[in-house]
Amino acid sequence: MSNSIAARITAAALALGAASPALAQQAGNLIVGGDFELEAVSLRLPEVRPFPLIMGGWGSRADVADAAIATSGARSGITALQIFSRPGEPAHAIQDVPLATPGYVFGIAVQRRQGRQSISLTGAWDRMNPGDENLVSLELRAATIRLRTPAGRWNVTSALSDGDWHDLELFVDPRRATVVLRIDGLSVGEFPSGRIEAPRTVILGSHGTNGASTFRYDDVTLRRLPEIELGDLQRLARASGDTNLTRRLDAARLALDAGAPRMMAAELRAAERLVGQTDLQEIAVAVEDLLALLEATR
Repeated sequence: MSNSIAARITAAALALGAASPALAQQAGNLIVGGDFELEAVSLRLPEVRPFPLIMGGWGSRADVADAAIATSGARSGITALQIFSRPGEPAHAIQDVPLATPGYVFGIAVQRRQGRQSISLTGAWDRMNPGDENLVSLELRAATIRLRTPAGRWNVTSALSDGDWHDLELFVDPRRATVVLRIDGLSVGEFPSGRIEAPRTVILGSHGTNGASTFRYDDVTLRRLPEIELGDLQRLARASGDTNLTRRLDAARLALDAGAPRMMAAELRAAERLVGQTDLQEIAVAVEDLLALLEATR
């Protein structure tokens, strides 16, 4: 075996084994180490072919050492991730999220120091020659954020030039085939999402084509919309005191966690029949909405 092939296999093994119980993970958050408190980027993989899976933490796709590092001055906690790029020298932090669903909520805190960078959520992408196929991307500029989906691109006015931290959130709902962008808790628009697909990879950073750039990132979250809505349903069921309904919804949660959407739908339909025999209208509507979400992602 050649040294280059051995190096690639070693890098892939390291990436796949990056997960650690020590990494804090917010409940329901598919992103590991999104608060950057215990480590920023554990693995640097410049020009690796094929580019390996990066799960259980962040990896770096950068040509320069220390292009993606932990830094003080966090949005919350102690440390944040800083990504610095020079002209012609791309720098990215990357994490794969294989358990995502087509409906999701992505959140991140951003502080612009200089230049432009981007946030991308990609579907399938070429690991032999790392390019990407973006489902949603945000190009972060001084006065605007350019939102892109397969259905088009739109410029949204922002205040990133002020150097403060700003909270960005993408709410992707396949029932409506839309993306809602929120900045600092306020909706700034609803846009067509194009094709419906689960994000597989989160990429933060710069392609190095727009000059030097420095951004800080913190509090990265990616939550599955079915899990959010099912959690709300479970709380309503427990509050109602209906133990049979609660058991059905608990079984639906197990099916979701096992990656079995058909089994989850079957449990929800059973729950729907139970609710039909009661006057729990709020729960009935919520079950119907969640079934519509599963149907939209089939």
